[in-house]
Amino acid sequence: MKKAFSLIELLISLITISVIIASFAPVITQKLKYGKVAVTKGETITNKCDKFSPDCKLCTKKQCLICTKTCLSNQYLDRDNCNCVSCPNNCESCNELGCNRCKAGYQKKDGACEACQSGYYSLEGGTCQKCPKGSMANSAISATGCIQCPLGTYQDETGKTSCKSCSGSNQYQDGIGQSICKTCGVNSIPNSNHTGCNSTCVDKSTCGSNQYHDNCHCQNCSTGQIPNSDKTGCYTPAADCSADGKYYIASSNSCGDCAAGCKKCTSSTACTECTNSEDYKLVNGVCKEYKYPASQADCDRLSNNKSIYIPLDVDKYDKATLSSTGGTHGFCMTKRNAGDLNGPSIPTVVTEIDTVGRDKKNIVIQK
Repeated sequence: MKKAFSLIELLISLITISVIIASFAPVITQKLKYGKVAVTKGETITNKCDKFSPDCKLCTKKQCLICTKTCLSNQYLDRDNCNCVSCPNNCESCNELGCNRCKAGYQKKDGACEACQSGYYSLEGGTCQKCPKGSMANSAISATGCIQCPLGTYQDETGKTSCKSCSGSNQYQDGIGQSICKTCGVNSIPNSNHTGCNSTCVDKSTCGSNQYHDNCHCQNCSTGQIPNSDKTGCYTPAADCSADGKYYIASSNSCGDCAAGCKKCTSSTACTECTNSEDYKLVNGVCKEYKYPASQADCDRLSNNKSIYIPLDVDKYDKATLSSTGGTHGFCMTKRNAGDLNGPSIPTVVTEIDTVGRDKKNIVIQK
């Protein structure tokens, strides 16, 4: 410390001598420079500098000439007063000319620090720049970095303060910091948050009796088809034409209707069995309709007025109407000999005869 003080004394002596020498030129203003400080003619230099700072070792009346003070990183040294002065707001390091390094989230402008605008950010000492695609910056003060877009969102522009939602009917995003949305594949749809996709496929067990499973959904079989045993497809079965009155048509795999009165047939013209033997008779593959007469009118119609109606049950025969009652019937007998419709006519008178096996029962025979 003593050695350092001797050097200071030496400097004081030299400066004092220089000032004295300068005084011999009263017209010219002389300056004695010590470092970057100029000493003007007529100034008194001293080491009694407590009015500035204990760290000021040499000064004039108006300024400190030698200052040993050390300042913090966010301060600069005011050499004239030997004081540490705080840097401007949001400045990390500075000097007497202003800020030379701004804090993160700010950039230098005219010796001061200004905050990065919305959608921009900066690192310490850097300039403000836009947040890249897939990210956003906060909407206020001074962003020090960008935030990656969260799941279910994206950002395809730079310098934005928010991310866009993957809200389309088939969109999702399962990653962060993305610039586009993804698209759900076949047989899937986005989940409620659009952060992934859910399958739209159903289990095969849910398919109906006339549906097949296409490895994802239940589909209806076409008309005339039925699902196979494991419901992986449909096929056309042979038509079931076993019902009465039906026959199988191979060309169309369908059933046709037998002719009227036919119970079993191989085609519409080839019958093998009639519906009943009371009303139809099978003749050469055709069921011909016939019926027992129930009145004289039936016999007249069937034989062109050349036969007589004979009831089978005379107890249920109405003489007034010449017809059977109670659902009974009879038969027609020719009016002429030997059943010859063109033979001699029988007598025209009405005769009562006894019927075989029916005592005291009469039947009326009329021409």
